[in-house]
Amino acid sequence: MTSQNSYWAPMVQINVTALVQRNGGSRFHVAVDRAPYEFNDSVRVPTLHYEIVAKHLIPVNPGEGLVPAPGDDETLRIYSGSTQAWTRASPCPPLGCTCDRRYTQENRRHDDRTMCVVWTIGQEIAERFWTGQPIENMRLEFSN
Repeated sequence: MTSQNSYWAPMVQINVTALVQRNGGSRFHVAVDRAPYEFNDSVRVPTLHYEIVAKHLIPVNPGEGLVPAPGDDETLRIYSGSTQAWTRASPCPPLGCTCDRRYTQENRRHDDRTMCVVWTIGQEIAERFWTGQPIENMRLEFSN
């Protein structure tokens, strides 16, 4: 099916986690669940894992990357947000941040810049699934 069919939507959930460090830098991990409602191990599709390096999505092995070590005094805050690609809807009024208005939800507050960056990354990836484009090594347009 193509995205022109009004009944089709990509069943993909994207989780983005950001570690904000004391020096002001941020590190990002992205997990893409391509079968969020499949709980039977025999039909389970492996979750894809990525890190963002120079604003490009680079594949990594599960468990690699972002986990802060015990006693890690460089990590100041951890942010995590999910985007469900199938929830894209008609745009709401302007938000005043970089979030895609088609993915916002009533309970989301858009007054924390880093949280909005986390959501924006997930939304950019969701849009690639809508258009059928690959996500590996994609260039992300977020500003942090």
